[in-house]
Amino acid sequence: MGGKDISEKRLEYYTDVFADIINGIVFEGKQLVKPEELVEANPYATYKTDAGVLSDEERDVAHFWTKGGIRIALLGLENQETAILEMPFRIAGYNGASYRAELRDRDQKKNQSQEIPDLYPVLTLVLYFGMVPWTKPRTILEVLKEQTKDSELFQMMRPYIADATAHVVEVAFLTDEQISRFRSDFRFIARFFVNKRLKKAVDWDSQEKLNHFLAVMDMISSFTNDDSYLNTAKELYEKKGGKEIKMCEYYEMIKSEGKIEGKIEGKIEGKAEGIAEEQEKVIRTMLKKGKTAEEIADLIDEPLEVVIKVRNQHASNDKDGGDNKQDDAPDDKSGSDSKQDDAPDGKDGSDTNQDDDKKR
Repeated sequence: MGGKDISEKRLEYYTDVFADIINGIVFEGKQLVKPEELVEANPYATYKTDAGVLSDEERDVAHFWTKGGIRIALLGLENQETAILEMPFRIAGYNGASYRAELRDRDQKKNQSQEIPDLYPVLTLVLYFGMVPWTKPRTILEVLKEQTKDSELFQMMRPYIADATAHVVEVAFLTDEQISRFRSDFRFIARFFVNKRLKKAVDWDSQEKLNHFLAVMDMISSFTNDDSYLNTAKELYEKKGGKEIKMCEYYEMIKSEGKIEGKIEGKIEGKAEGIAEEQEKVIRTMLKKGKTAEEIADLIDEPLEVVIKVRNQHASNDKDGGDNKQDDAPDDKSGSDSKQDDAPDGKDGSDTNQDDDKKR
């Protein structure tokens, strides 16, 4: 299993997935960018610093969008798991380095008396895979407004400050309509992250086909910290001889191999059994206070199915406890009767003590 960053790049590197992400987000599902029109771009943009030292700006994934040998745009994707304040500045650096490369290329062509190419736009999307909303500023001006201590001076300078925007796509917060605009394997990934945020089980038993099955499962393994997703996928991939795979085939394999509890239920069984004792106590306490399973899952950031599992165990234990109490009731009653039978002796003993006092 590769790291999260590597697994993200691996999937997005495929031109059909890359084009689909751009089409789904930028062009709202219109199939304008064709996979065959994409040409891999060097993720490194080299430039000289003010000190004359060579430095690089490295993108995650970038492709030139071309038509008839002419560059239409440079398209880039950046992956983020956490929201950071510096993101607009980072995007400005990436885009600035790319524009600098364009100008350098034009100068070289001019010096060599070659045809000077037209300038083209640079477009960068930030794919954010976090489970909480992105709350950091998305533009340089917003960051500076937040960071600048003299707000009055800032407002005076603001019209003259060059701005840049981080176009953040909150993958786990995409709507069903937005997800429906994707046609590649990224649609499954988007739905996976939405379900992960909502603590819903993944619909493995579907007819959905994946062209890059191993890359998808590698990404899921990375984000769940579970190698078994990818390992099982590799077994199926070998059995299928590298052919296109449907998710229902993956479902059937893990079902036949006895892995159904772990995969189909999101490993809820193991999670519920292995949940920390303190966390389970918290869940039980909140249940006693009348909190719903959904409220508890949201408050303590546990999968809903785990909370439901603990709730069911809790209810079962309470029921068993109640039955035991009923079974013990006759014995308690007998015990009570015994005390009543003993009472006269206690009374006699009391009288005896009184008689003794009189004798004294």
